[in-house]
Amino acid sequence: MDEWLGGQKLDKDVWSQGYANIPDLTKEGRGCWLWHCDGNWNDVISSLRTDGGGQSPVDLLVFRDVNYGGTCLYIPKGWTLNRLTLIPAVNQGYRYYITMDNDISSFKISKDTLTPPPGCFTFRP
Repeated sequence: MDEWLGGQKLDKDVWSQGYANIPDLTKEGRGCWLWHCDGNWNDVISSLRTDGGGQSPVDLLVFRDVNYGGTCLYIPKGWTLNRLTLIPAVNQGYRYYITMDNDISSFKISKDTLTPPPGCFTFRP
């Protein structure tokens, strides 16, 4: 998804299970039509919504590396991040500004509250 929620949309339905875990965005097709996809979703996401966009709001954990590795950012329900640059976040009591723009390779979403792993940044506007 492009900045300001433009471009293509990766929409994961959590109605049936209540969650979705995507360990490797290189395996998620983007721009697919019948038997062809233009690419994948690895390192191309530049905006996010956790307000549900007409569905149930979700908690979101995004990771810089596949298999939930590398830098992690927790975004609670009800937010729209139009740009993933200079995101206000806290980690172990300290305030930071981090960038995840075009740098997300895996994620977890849930209708329930997610528990971020140790060392994960938490979005704080």
